[in-house]
Amino acid sequence: MDSPEQVQRLLRAAAHLCHAEGELAKAGYPEWVMKLESILTSIDLEIAYLEAGRDLSQPR
Repeated sequence: MDSPEQVQRLLRAAAHLCHAEGELAKAGYPEWVMKLESILTSIDLEIAYLEAGRDLSQPR
């Protein structure tokens, strides 16, 4: 799988997790919110890594 496709999939997953994070916060589960924040940080780092590895002179 190439990096742009991986990035798009990770962005979609992050969007779902952000929604779940909000719902868990509203429901009063701060420990799960913290766990999701950790996962979202990992996703952000992975996206940055993938984007740094692609040839920035080429369009997406």
